[in-house]
Amino acid sequence: MLNALRQTVSCLIDIIRRQGGGFVIGVGLALVFAIVMSKAWLHISVIFDLSFWSKGGTDVSRLDIVRNLSLVLGGGLGIGLALWRSKTAQDVARSANRQAFLVEQGQITDRFSSAIKMLSGKNPIERIGGIHTLARLAESNIETYHIPVMQIFMQFIRDYQSVYCNVDRRETVVDSTFNIQKNNIGVTYSDLREIFSVIENRTDQQLRYEKEKKFRPYINEIEFININMNGIRFFELDIYGCVFIKCNLSGLSVENCSLSKIQFECCNLFGSSFYNSYIYDMNFLNTYSDVCNFRDVTMQKILILESSFNKAIFYDGNVNDINFEHSDFSDASVDNVRFLNGRIKSCVLPAGVCEDEAVYIRRVIVS
Repeated sequence: MLNALRQTVSCLIDIIRRQGGGFVIGVGLALVFAIVMSKAWLHISVIFDLSFWSKGGTDVSRLDIVRNLSLVLGGGLGIGLALWRSKTAQDVARSANRQAFLVEQGQITDRFSSAIKMLSGKNPIERIGGIHTLARLAESNIETYHIPVMQIFMQFIRDYQSVYCNVDRRETVVDSTFNIQKNNIGVTYSDLREIFSVIENRTDQQLRYEKEKKFRPYINEIEFININMNGIRFFELDIYGCVFIKCNLSGLSVENCSLSKIQFECCNLFGSSFYNSYIYDMNFLNTYSDVCNFRDVTMQKILILESSFNKAIFYDGNVNDINFEHSDFSDASVDNVRFLNGRIKSCVLPAGVCEDEAVYIRRVIVS
């Protein structure tokens, strides 16, 4: 009995907290009504006894009966008014919350529209401001804006390529040390850096939402020419059909990505790293890739022509269908890697790599 009473009181307290003051008044009046009704019920037979009203009684006076009935009627009316007041207050609160929500959504929509206009502006600082505004919206309103913002960024990169990279490749000059020389195109690389930085720094909640919606940011069929992209990081991206020509990609970091049909031509990839990624149909043409790190990477259909991979690291991976020609792999570190199918022609290989038990080489012609 006591446990049931405690549970009832706990439920009442919880309801009072949720419903507010109007409900408190209603509950109080309901208790009064119940008490009065219990007392009136004891004398219900007396109330309907006409002889009592005509002659009176010894146990209960007429005044007590009238008082109790008045309290019952007053309590019932008070309960009705309290419940009506509580419902009205709830309706007003819901309306106010709805109005506040609509105002907030309107402000967010205005910010989104303004950021889009900033992104298409001519001033680089204005564009960077638009990028970070969109990034904040994508992070704070994941379900509404994350995927649209990522798609906008991907389209911006494609538009960027068509505006700044649609030039004759011969206009770009690369010296003997693969240092990119400044040309007359006037590329504003800060835009790309900021966008890739935003994509790189997606939160765990954003990444989980992408997996839930089976969405992944992508870069496809873009040609980058003579762009300084040193230190950039590709994280959780799909990159397809892209060509990098005479670009500075030193310190490039590729992690948890899928890359297919990629070509590096006359690029600087010094100190780059590829980690836990899948690479299919990638060409390295006359590319400087010393001190590159390929770790836990699966590579298939790889062409390396007249490129340098001196002191590069190949660790814990599979390389299938290879074609290495006239390239330098001297002092490269190769450990727990499987090379299957293909040929290695006129290349400088690390000493003893073909006899190393940690390197699995099968059906590869070395000449």
